[in-house]
Amino acid sequence: MRQEFPTTPEEAFVTSGKKLFDQLIVALHKERYGRQPLETIGKWKIYEWKLAGHYYAMGADTSEGIGREANTAVIWDFTYRPKVVATYRNDSIAPDAFAFELKEMGNKYG
Repeated sequence: MRQEFPTTPEEAFVTSGKKLFDQLIVALHKERYGRQPLETIGKWKIYEWKLAGHYYAMGADTSEGIGREANTAVIWDFTYRPKVVATYRNDSIAPDAFAFELKEMGNKYG
């Protein structure tokens, strides 16, 4: 249940058999490279705002929403070394409303 419907990022990597990712290494990596968002707008966590001349891409995963699996999205800066600049997670939004969230933030990152 925790692997298929995780409530935390760590639970997504829990398996009943042999684990692909060593949990200690994942925790150390998160501690060393994890960062706090600069700003939170609704359910968006902004780690970096758009920079002129940079190239961005967005990926999204829709779900039923409304208390079930979460709708999620990520915005990447692919200019030099790919890095995450914004994330979104919401389990209480309908898929059609999620599309408007994607459009709004997509416009901000060009």
